[in-house]
Amino acid sequence: EPRKNLPGLVAAVAFYGAYFPHAVYRRWLEGDWRISDLADRLLPHRVRTGDAGLLRRARLLLVIAGCTLVWVPPCAIYLSRAGAPELGAALALLGTLMATTPLLLWATGSVALAANVLLLGLSALVMNTVLTGSGVYSSMLPWLLLTPAGGFLLVGPRCGLAWTGAALAGV
Repeated sequence: EPRKNLPGLVAAVAFYGAYFPHAVYRRWLEGDWRISDLADRLLPHRVRTGDAGLLRRARLLLVIAGCTLVWVPPCAIYLSRAGAPELGAALALLGTLMATTPLLLWATGSVALAANVLLLGLSALVMNTVLTGSGVYSSMLPWLLLTPAGGFLLVGPRCGLAWTGAALAGV
């Protein structure tokens, strides 16, 4: 009965959505640490000392991975309890892949590689949802536009054009 577990889901989303940003914002206001300093500690030295564009792209990658950590668990739990356990498992697996891209960034020092792995996870997630849903009539299909936008923002124009071609081939 997925509707019986709805209060638990609402409580989990409220916890993730309300408490963590509040705690981060409160710490930032009290001056304990700055958010950019915290993010920079997670980056490899080569990226931290690189040019401003590389640092901006690496921070954006960290923000996307952090947002994935926030929304994947409640959505995967809801899908698995709402009668679609295969979609919940796929979301959990691909969300884990997307959330671990900062580790890949740390290990390789390549923002382009980590960003492309993140975009691959996102496109696989969207295409899996589209294929198990109603195909080209699915409401998830416009979310496939995030992969070219992410390619342009995180890596550059050539990568964005490559992801545009992949998105068009997926349609």
